[in-house]
Amino acid sequence: MKLKKYLIICLSLFLFFMSCATNKNISTSKENLSIYDYALIGANKSYKDYENKKGYSITGPFVPGSIGRKPKEGEKAQYFVQFDSGKSMIQYLDDNGIISIEKIHIAKHNDGLYLSKYIGKSKTKFLNDFPLELDKYDAEYDFGGLRYDSEKDGRFFVQVTVENEVITHINITVRNEKEIQRYKDLNEWISQGNTYLDYIEKE
Repeated sequence: MKLKKYLIICLSLFLFFMSCATNKNISTSKENLSIYDYALIGANKSYKDYENKKGYSITGPFVPGSIGRKPKEGEKAQYFVQFDSGKSMIQYLDDNGIISIEKIHIAKHNDGLYLSKYIGKSKTKFLNDFPLELDKYDAEYDFGGLRYDSEKDGRFFVQVTVENEVITHINITVRNEKEIQRYKDLNEWISQGNTYLDYIEKE
C-alpha cells in the first residue's frame, strides 16, 4: 500500500510540473504574438551601434526627403545602415539626438534581423506563422504580395514581396506620430462610409 501511495504521489508531482512547463510555453507562445512583435527584433536602436562593425556601412547624414543634402544645425537627419552586401538596409532618423528606426528593408537571410529567416521560405510558411487579418487592413495582392497593417495604434506596416510563392523581400515601415494620427483619421473616415479619394480631396 505504501509503495502504491508513493507512486501516486510521484506521478501527481510529475504531472503537475509538466503542466507548469506546458503553461509556461503557452504563455510565451508565438501564437499570442503578431508580426509587429517581431518586426524590429535584431535591429539596433541607433545607427551608431553599427560604427566599425564588420559587414555594415553607414551613409548620412542627409535631410529627410532631400537628394543627399547635408542637414544644417538643428535639422533632422537620416542615416542609412547597409549590410548583406548592400542588399538590406535600416533607415534611421536622428532628431537632434533622439534616434528612431524609420524603415527596414530585408533582402537576405542573415543572423541579425529576426524576420530575415523567412527570406527564401514559402509564402505558406509565412502565412502560417503570421496569418492575415483581412477583416481589418491587411491585404493579399493578386501578384502574391502581402501587406500587414492591422496594428491597433497604427505604428507599423509590413510589406512582403513574393515571387513564385517564395518570400524574396520584407519591408517594415515605422510611422511617426503625425503619420499615426493621419492613419487613425483615415480609418475613421472610411469607417463612416467615405472613400480614400474623398479623404485626399478633404486634405
